[in-house]
Amino acid sequence: MQAHQQSASGAAQAIDREQLSSHIRTLISLEETETPIVSWYIEHDPERDSTSASFNRRVRALRWVLRGQELDQCEETFERVQRYLTNEVRPTTRGVAIFARAGTRPFFLGLQLQVPVPGRLSVNSTPNVHHLVKLNDKSADIVGTRAGAQP
Repeated sequence: MQAHQQSASGAAQAIDREQLSSHIRTLISLEETETPIVSWYIEHDPERDSTSASFNRRVRALRWVLRGQELDQCEETFERVQRYLTNEVRPTTRGVAIFARAGTRPFFLGLQLQVPVPGRLSVNSTPNVHHLVKLNDKSADIVGTRAGAQP
């Protein structure tokens, strides 16, 4: 099985355990800002086309909870995540992990996995890396070699 990341050119690249560990380190060392970060894990089933629908349901629920400036700061992030889900997730992907923040210090990391992940959406000052750490611990079964991909 393989996990993939999006390159600057937009091409999918398989990532190995070292790269997944690097992504986790980047996420846990991400400096907090006044803008919250959205951490979203979702199982992707292209036959049911449920990925965007699930995201939209969760965003609607968050809009009821978030208010004022916090909601305004998240709207741009929600739009970026929606574009990624609509335009960049491949049919072979089984799980998606997205970490995104707008504001003065924007951040985006989208990882496409060949295994399903439990659906979780959180908005907090720090990324939720729990499921990535679990994947990294199981990486012999989940993460393949880079297969010639360029970093």
